[in-house]
Amino acid sequence: MKLKKFVVTALITFLLSFFLSGINDPNIFIFSNWRQNNIVNILHLWFIFLTTYYLFSSILEIGFKKLRIDSSVSLIWLLLATLCISFVWIILVDIVFYSLYYKIDSLTETTFYEFDIPLTIVFLIIGCVYFYQKNYLKPISANVAKHKTLPQDTKQQLEVFNGKKNLFVKHSEIAIIYLSENIVWIQTLDYQKLHTNQSLAKLTDVLSPKHFFRLNRQVITSRKIVKGYSRLDYQKLEVLINDDFSSGLNLIVSKYNSPSFKKWLTNSS
Repeated sequence: MKLKKFVVTALITFLLSFFLSGINDPNIFIFSNWRQNNIVNILHLWFIFLTTYYLFSSILEIGFKKLRIDSSVSLIWLLLATLCISFVWIILVDIVFYSLYYKIDSLTETTFYEFDIPLTIVFLIIGCVYFYQKNYLKPISANVAKHKTLPQDTKQQLEVFNGKKNLFVKHSEIAIIYLSENIVWIQTLDYQKLHTNQSLAKLTDVLSPKHFFRLNRQVITSRKIVKGYSRLDYQKLEVLINDDFSSGLNLIVSKYNSPSFKKWLTNSS
């Protein structure tokens, strides 16, 4: 499986390198005009794409394992650090390549500033946006595999606070969970308002994906109070819940999560 993934990644990055090299030098698309430099430039760009992809992915993987990434802020900081390290790597590879192969005295003699750096910035930003959407803007159902390893009692009860009291509320009694003024509030089906010291990201890993859905950065809702949804512009959805729980809450589902929400709403009923 890993070999197949590597082959696919290598093929995609090679085709991308070939296409982008052709944009910079149209002679690339005319094989009869190929020279040694054309081949070397393609291989150079391919090496950068392939190694940067694995460097970028490895840093993020290590970051998720070693650091506590449970909010958009912490994820953004990780992505920024990853972007900077990857950018430095690309620049160093470029400098070494131009110095050793072309033996230039100044980078102004190359396409470094006009082509390499803008291309690097664009692709790194695209990579950051992709990983942000994949690892943060995702529904609670994406974590179903993790739930299988949790102890049964952890699945069924949640520690909450009411003033100085430490209480335990059953998951089946939770109506909605929302973030307000940096506090995670929990409203039960019998209208109790409690709070917890766990983040929404942590609760996403704990609650059943069949009965709960994370609508956005602020709200996780139980299927028991969802009545339906309204379509908004740009493929967004506004979730309709029981009026007793909807006051002042952000109940908008982004276009990225809309298909998952519709599927969840059907399968959980």
